[in-house]
Amino acid sequence: MKNINSILFIATTILLMADSGCKKEKAMPDKNTPVQPPRANTAPISNAGPDQALLLPINYCTLYGNGYDPENNIRTVLWSKISGPPSFLVEHADSLSTRLSNLEIGVYEFTLTVTDSLGLFGKDTVKVTVTAATISANATWTIKAGTDKLVYYPTNFTQLSANLSGGPLITKQFYGVRSPDHHRFLSKLLILLEQK
Repeated sequence: MKNINSILFIATTILLMADSGCKKEKAMPDKNTPVQPPRANTAPISNAGPDQALLLPINYCTLYGNGYDPENNIRTVLWSKISGPPSFLVEHADSLSTRLSNLEIGVYEFTLTVTDSLGLFGKDTVKVTVTAATISANATWTIKAGTDKLVYYPTNFTQLSANLSGGPLITKQFYGVRSPDHHRFLSKLLILLEQK
C-alpha cells in the first residue's frame, strides 16, 4: 500500500508541476509603446453632383450623387427639395442616383443627405434650372428634311437624313406616322431650335 501511495504522490506532483509550467503570464505593456485610442467616428461626405440646366419641353433629368464614409458604415441616403417651384417628382429619393421629372420653369435646389450608422451625416446641394426655349421672331433657319423614301416589304427600315442651317440645334427627333390607308409609313422630323 505504501508503494501505491508513493506512486500517487509522485504522479500528482508531476501533474501539478506540468500544469504550472503551461500557464502563460500576461505580457505587461512596454512603457515606451504608445497606446492607440479607438478611432473616433467621422461624418460621411456627400456629393450631389454638378448643377444642371434644362430647356423646356425637356422637364426631367437624372441626379448623380455619391457618398463616402471613412468607416464604411453608410446607413441611409436621401434626396429632398429645399427650394423651387411646387411641381416635381423624385423617383427614388433613397438612391444615390435618381430621376427628377414633372419640372416646370424655375430654379430648384435639391439636397443629398448621407447618414452613417451612428447618426452623423453629410449634406450637399445641387441646383436644377429649368427655362423655356425661345426663338426670336427675326431668327431664320433652313431645314431640309431629305428625300422621300420607299420601303418594300419585308424590309422594315430605312435611313433618314436632314440638314439644318441658321441656328444651334437643341434636339432632333424622328418619328413615324401611318397614312390613313395603313400602307404607307410617313416620316416626320421634329427639330427644336434655340436663338443664342
